[in-house]
Amino acid sequence: NELKTELSRRLESLSVFVSGLYAYARGDFDEATTRFETAAAAESWPDGSGKEVVLLFLGNAYARRPEPDFQLATDAYEQSLKLAPGYSRAMLGLAEVKRLVASGCDRSSDAVEQSCCAQTIDIPGVLSAVDLYLEASLAPRQAAMADVPVKASLGLGHSYVCLSVATLDLPAPTAVDYQAEARK
Repeated sequence: NELKTELSRRLESLSVFVSGLYAYARGDFDEATTRFETAAAAESWPDGSGKEVVLLFLGNAYARRPEPDFQLATDAYEQSLKLAPGYSRAMLGLAEVKRLVASGCDRSSDAVEQSCCAQTIDIPGVLSAVDLYLEASLAPRQAAMADVPVKASLGLGHSYVCLSVATLDLPAPTAVDYQAEARK
């Protein structure tokens, strides 16, 4: 009977997490955040049993909400890394949040889709993101089909563009600029 109770509690936590994944896939990041917070707080989901994945998705959801909370996203990624040091996907999430914060862009501006906003770049913050992208690309724990090296390379590209803009005092290229260059 005790085993049945424990399995039932674990199944309940897993179903909350899966419903969070469904909300996340639909783009309902507020609902996903609520579900992932519930799953992460569940006593039936002990540390060391995949909870780092719940925390990864919680960080992702915080960062993608209509009103993102980068501090809560950072906290979730750091908790994930505390449970699973070297977890490359959590490193990528943390790097991305650090880059976005350091880029100096207002989250609501079109410049977020670029690499940075030249007037307010935090160069040490961008360099911290670069270190995390490099660490993630070399991390031993690479989830299958997660494309960590590709995502890390993309993040590095955004970071290097931002650093170039910061040191040259030029406007960041737009998506149209990238597309025009790709057609050449």
